[in-house]
Amino acid sequence: MDAAIVERLVSGHSVREIAEWMHLTPDSITWRLKQLGHSTREGWRSSLDVAWALGVSRRAVARWRADGLLVVSPHGRRWTRVVEADLRAFVATWAGVLFEPDGVVDAALRPLAETSALANRRRPWPDDPERTERALAAVERAGAIGGYHEGRG
Repeated sequence: MDAAIVERLVSGHSVREIAEWMHLTPDSITWRLKQLGHSTREGWRSSLDVAWALGVSRRAVARWRADGLLVVSPHGRRWTRVVEADLRAFVATWAGVLFEPDGVVDAALRPLAETSALANRRRPWPDDPERTERALAAVERAGAIGGYHEGRG
């Protein structure tokens, strides 16, 4: 039972969803996770957390989300979350194209960003014109790498 709770949490399910799935109360799931030494935020990040981890503005994250480059999951009526696996896939795909790896603050993501940036800068994507077009359009909209327009800090 404990493994199932943790597995669902890490895959991006909310405490409320896990509680409904197991026919328990959300408080009992939260209590059990704390007994196991886990956080209820494990396996996902907010948009602000993503911005901090990548060293970019929250507007850049919102733009990537609106463009469909960053996969987000709805959480309640107003909030969204980014599952860790989706963030890692985003970093692997767009590091060096949309943001500089030097700005990545999160120690777990930085090596992936640095390696991916080198590979992404060398790869012109001749076999995937849609990916090339999306990258060029996103960089053009951003005005510069990192999502900042010239003249704005």
